[in-house]
Amino acid sequence: MKRICAWCRQELEPVGHDDNSHDYITHGICRSCYNILLLQLGVDVHKYLDSIAAPIVLIDAEGTVRAANASAMKLLNKKPADIEGYTGGEIFECPYSKLPGGCGKTTHCAGCTIRNTLLDTYATGKGFLKRPVILNQNTPEDPQKINMFISTEKVGNIVFMRIDEMEGRSTPAKKA
Repeated sequence: MKRICAWCRQELEPVGHDDNSHDYITHGICRSCYNILLLQLGVDVHKYLDSIAAPIVLIDAEGTVRAANASAMKLLNKKPADIEGYTGGEIFECPYSKLPGGCGKTTHCAGCTIRNTLLDTYATGKGFLKRPVILNQNTPEDPQKINMFISTEKVGNIVFMRIDEMEGRSTPAKKA
């Protein structure tokens, strides 16, 4: 699997954990372009993220969402105030994030694919491509089973999480 910087097209390190796909992760950014865009040119992180068509969420080492692009907010039906500063479990409306201790601090969190993928990417620097996730989402209307795929990439002290596919959000689960 090859990865390229979305800005300079420089080839980045290959992503592990994937089959023989020849697709590119276009939301990747090399350290040089990251520094130029965000530091030297003073590009606003939200403008940078909104230039990416795929839904992207930026998450720090503590699991706190630092930013999301317009595509992610639309997909999640959220506003920036509903995302930034919250945990992944809170923005994805995980029912366990509402338990005492919150997201990342319950017995259920040990098996959370989203959390484990983000922590692994943060710790090792190795990204994941289209990792399957099943999320039992708690919504005001009805609990829903969400099937999705996520890809991750670490840039500096932040993990970029791309939501590659998300199914089931619009159709509430049927009660038995």
